Amino acid sequence: MAAVIRQVRWVSATYAFPYVTIDIMDARKPIQQVVQDNGINDEHIIGAEMSNVGSLQSSWRYVGSAGPTHAPCDALSYVPAQIPWGTSIAGRGVASGIACRFAPDHFDSVTRIGGDWTQRHLQACRDLSSSTIRDILRRIYNEIRAPSFASDVIVSSLSEVILVELARYFHGIPKADSLRHGGMLSKDDLLRIRSLVERALDQRLSIKQLADALGYSEGYFYAVFKRTTGLTPHKYIETMRMRKAIDLIAQDELSIKQIAYAVGFSSPSSFSVAFRRLAGVSPSQSTAIKPAVFISKLPLLEKFDG
Repeated sequence: MAAVIRQVRWVSATYAFPYVTIDIMDARKPIQQVVQDNGINDEHIIGAEMSNVGSLQSSWRYVGSAGPTHAPCDALSYVPAQIPWGTSIAGRGVASGIACRFAPDHFDSVTRIGGDWTQRHLQACRDLSSSTIRDILRRIYNEIRAPSFASDVIVSSLSEVILVELARYFHGIPKADSLRHGGMLSKDDLLRIRSLVERALDQRLSIKQLADALGYSEGYFYAVFKRTTGLTPHKYIETMRMRKAIDLIAQDELSIKQIAYAVGFSSPSSFSVAFRRLAGVSPSQSTAIKPAVFISKLPLLEKFDG
């Protein structure tokens, strides 16, 4: 039988304001046994993991009108009020995070996010993919961990900015009637994909991972991505990797082998083949040529530039 999550996680610091309460959550788990918790929140909660030492890994489950959604937590999550949820933590180690608990009336008045939680919205809750919100949470976390002059003013103000950014994020998710055949990805969708790819240039990204970030099926995502950008997802990822590789070559600080691994290729030879196919020369031959010359040879990515 699984243990209860409250045995390993606790609130170590709190800032309370009229419309939001901010908790610093710490966790210590010395055993591999899975621990679990579930419930329904009275408040809207936005949180992020700030540090993790060990093998701790959390998974969330949302159950709304669209049915259950099971998936690992990302670095940044949003748990809506009055949506049944559950979580479990596996592995062992120590971790720290932050949770902002917003009063529903204030949350609704600022964000104007409705309660019609479709599958896309539940998917977006699990992984916000917003570097802006994560950076704000990091600033709040540091202010509470090491308070200084006017920290309470800073924390209160930044919590309001989080709501505005969250509203922008959710209002960028297309409504159901815009997802029919012939639809296009929104600007926010493209920025979300760019952020995800930029954070994982040294990893293997699948179409499923990209589709999951937007709450689409793989087939629909592939079709609507190509329709919107003129590129396949694979070509986009490869182009982003080449852009990064060109920058690293120009910096002249890493070997070609190191650059190959830094941009997600399994070997220097496969990197060289891909580089030559796009740039016309090998990586080693490119050092005497200006980076802008190679950038001009790559597919245009203006749709992702915000």
